[in-house]
Amino acid sequence: MRTVLMSCAVALLISVAACGSDETAGSTTEKSTPRALAAVLVEKLDKTTKAEASEGIDYYGDGAVGATVHLAPETQVSLVVGDDLPHELTSCKAKADLRDACVEIGDAVLTWTKEEPEEDFGEINVAVPKGKGWALATQTGTFVTADPRTLDLDVSVDDMLALARDKRVGLTTTPATIAAGDKVPNWHGPNKNPVYDDA
Repeated sequence: MRTVLMSCAVALLISVAACGSDETAGSTTEKSTPRALAAVLVEKLDKTTKAEASEGIDYYGDGAVGATVHLAPETQVSLVVGDDLPHELTSCKAKADLRDACVEIGDAVLTWTKEEPEEDFGEINVAVPKGKGWALATQTGTFVTADPRTLDLDVSVDDMLALARDKRVGLTTTPATIAAGDKVPNWHGPNKNPVYDDA
């Protein structure tokens, strides 16, 4: 009887271990793509009219990936993941050449530049650490006249934080998110970010 019980216990342990292996296999990730990031943007934001790979992000790291969606009439929101974001976007202690203000919100860093009348709307950035890299949500095309947390924005700072903190947003993501990216509506252009040769 004791031998039978031991055999059952061993079988149960093997079964549990196998189940654990299945869960691990099911949690595998793939390298993120612009369309995968766009899938998160489109899911969380209303009335997106166009989605495309972000431009000008190659200086955020060699493997940086980004997507931009357009909201009527002028607003654009981008999600970028990279391992070499400028320190002035990731630390309020860094030299501030490209920002007017910086606030830490938990693990996130909120920075903004105010509008320049008749020249520039201003810009809002929210950076959140993601493993060895960062996720950056950026909003442009809406007038930034003060602390963006006090403004009536097309996309609130809280919503930008939710975008950057989304578990699917990172240098890698789930196969399901990659698949959702393949179905993003109103996608324009290739599923890769342009790289510009400084030479």
